[in-house]
Order: sequence, then C-alpha cells, then structure tokens
Amino acid sequence: MKIRDELVDSEGFTVAVETSFLDTWEGMEELNKPGLKNKPANNQIECNPYLSQEKLINYCHSQGITVTAYSPLGLPTRPWVKPDKLCLFQDPNIKNIAEKHQRTISQVLLRFLVQREVCVIPKSTTPQHMYLDNLQVH
Repeated sequence: MKIRDELVDSEGFTVAVETSFLDTWEGMEELNKPGLKNKPANNQIECNPYLSQEKLINYCHSQGITVTAYSPLGLPTRPWVKPDKLCLFQDPNIKNIAEKHQRTISQVLLRFLVQREVCVIPKSTTPQHMYLDNLQVH
C-alpha cells in the first residue's frame, strides 16, 4: 500500500512523494538490530474522516503503538486542496450527524477519532472553539 506524502518545496509548490509506510517500518526495524532505534511508542499522523488512515491505525494498535491525530478537523486552507472540494465543515453527512446528536461539527470530528482510540491534537485560533467545542466530545 502506498501513502502519499505531500511536501512543499522552497518556492511553496507541492511535491508528491510516494512512500510505503511498511517499507519505512522495515527500515526502522533494521535500525533496531544494532541497537540504534527502539520501537516507537506513538505514531503521529494526519487523520480525519477524509483521511481515515484505518489500515495504519489498525497496524499501530496491533503493535502496541498509540496513534495521535493532528489536523483532526481537516486543513481547508492547505494550498494543495482544490477550491471545489468540500471541507469537513461543509460535508452534509457530518452536518447531519452533528444535528442529530445536538453537537457541533468539531465535536463530531473529534469523537470520530476518540472512538477509534486515537488521541487528537485539535487546533483552533478561536478561544470559544478551543474550550466549548473541543472539550465537550463525550
């Protein structure tokens, strides 16, 4: 399985790099043989309903590795996201779930990951969102 890593070069252009996380993992295991590298305790990855990372999360959990998700609310301002693509906050399915359970979209997105035993690192520049939305996930 290939995972597409998106990098930005010095001029701000997106550069796509195809990498197999299993190849990377095997390389890390090779480092462990001479005592150069220990098994990771946590894998921090971008993860949200549009980038669910299900296989990687399942693999990490099967190896006793916790997973932390950054950008659990998505990154609608990323330069490589096409303007015609919906962001998570515009997705009608997510909106319907939030309305049905009388929660905010942020709460639904965070709960999606918490229920999968994934730690989350939500980012917000609005204090109200930080305290009211992000902390009331239960």
